[in-house]
Amino acid sequence: MLSYKPPFIQSGNLTIFSDDLNPDVFYYVCVEPNIIINTDGAPQIEAYAIIPESGVGERESILEAGIMIDISLAPGEEALQDARKAISKIHGQPPKQLVPAPIHDGKVKMMLAQAGEESDPKKWYISPEINSSVMGDNNAALVAKTTGDQAKLLIAALNSDVVAASIHYSLNMLGIAPVFKATMKVD
Repeated sequence: MLSYKPPFIQSGNLTIFSDDLNPDVFYYVCVEPNIIINTDGAPQIEAYAIIPESGVGERESILEAGIMIDISLAPGEEALQDARKAISKIHGQPPKQLVPAPIHDGKVKMMLAQAGEESDPKKWYISPEINSSVMGDNNAALVAKTTGDQAKLLIAALNSDVVAASIHYSLNMLGIAPVFKATMKVD
């Protein structure tokens, strides 16, 4: 099982953890995830807006908006080769197994800013913390749904050729933390 006992190995955008029992097994976490690219070469991002029927409600209002993004937490083959070299350098031999860390859940927060030279932070869309779905080779599906003014900010941020976005993850991994035993004798 993954061990939270430091030191951890940093190799490029990977953090590498050792196994608590097997010295030949290592786990990695990708620090900089990537948006998945679909077969057409475009980012795997979808967004929608629900607007009221013509003549109903306020003009230019948006009832609900949402965005769906598929994120890959898997590194490329070059990053894995560099990780194997870093492990070999520290432990004297390459790992027999280098596998994704067992992520069981996580939270994500997304910020989208309107593009432009003078972007107004008051017009940025900032999602609340969202539970992301983690599946397969540590791919994450992010789905954010919003209403009212936040929906307007989301659509406004997405309504340009260039979108400035930041996605922040907090992932929980299954692992064993070191236990310390201390005693004290007082005279």
